[in-house]
Amino acid sequence: MSKKDKSLFAINLIKYRKSLGYTQEQISKELGIDRSRYGYYEIDVTPPPDILLKISSILGVSIDSLFKDDESEKIIQYPDQTMIDVADVSGIINNYSPSDFSSDTELLPDEKSLLLKYKLLSKSNKAKVAQIIDD
Repeated sequence: MSKKDKSLFAINLIKYRKSLGYTQEQISKELGIDRSRYGYYEIDVTPPPDILLKISSILGVSIDSLFKDDESEKIIQYPDQTMIDVADVSGIINNYSPSDFSSDTELLPDEKSLLLKYKLLSKSNKAKVAQIIDD
């Protein structure tokens, strides 16, 4: 299937994933699905609503932007342009103590997304986040 035959969703999904430097494997792992299943979404299969919500969260874009042809849509870029809401970071981290974490602790989807974004930050931006949390 050529690029011109793909839906806007498939084209945008590839565009946003690549703009953030993610592989299909990384996205599928975050979604909890097989890479081949995720690959179908980039070919031209629209995912179910729950997966669609997770994709928009991971990529940092609205669901609408995945379906429309709008070049003016802002793409959140990690790690070069960090756009993490400090209140979100502090709120999530300050609600936990080390005893809350065990080997079987399951993170919520927003926590997983936040941690993935943190992993993609540059060293200096990680230091900024740490400073904010420590204050």
